[in-house]
Amino acid sequence: EERNRGVEGRLGYVVSFYPFLDLVQLAASLGCFLLGGGGLSAGALAALNNLRLLRLLKIQGFKAAFSVFDDIIAANQDVLLVTGFAAAVFWVVFGSVMYILEKGNPALVG
Repeated sequence: EERNRGVEGRLGYVVSFYPFLDLVQLAASLGCFLLGGGGLSAGALAALNNLRLLRLLKIQGFKAAFSVFDDIIAANQDVLLVTGFAAAVFWVVFGSVMYILEKGNPALVG
C-alpha cells in the first residue's frame, strides 16, 4: 500500500495496534512453550490467539460483500430459525433415545 511506503509508513505501521497484538500473542505463546505452561492456562492462550481475529475487522474493502451476506440472512431469517429449532429438537430427542438405549451398557462404565 502507498501509505506504508518509506520510513514514515513503516514506523506508522510499527506503532499501530496490529503489530502490538501480534507481539502479545507471540510472547504468550513462546512463554507458554518455553516454560512448559508457565501458569498460563490453555484457555487464556486460546483467548489470546482469538484476539488475532481482530484483523478481520481491518477488511473494510469487502464491506459490500458482507452487506450482501447480511441481506441474504435477513431475507431467510424465518427459514434459518425453523431449521435451527428443528436441529435443536432432533438433538434433544435423539440424545434422549441414545441415553435410554445405552444406560445399562456395562462397557460405558468408568
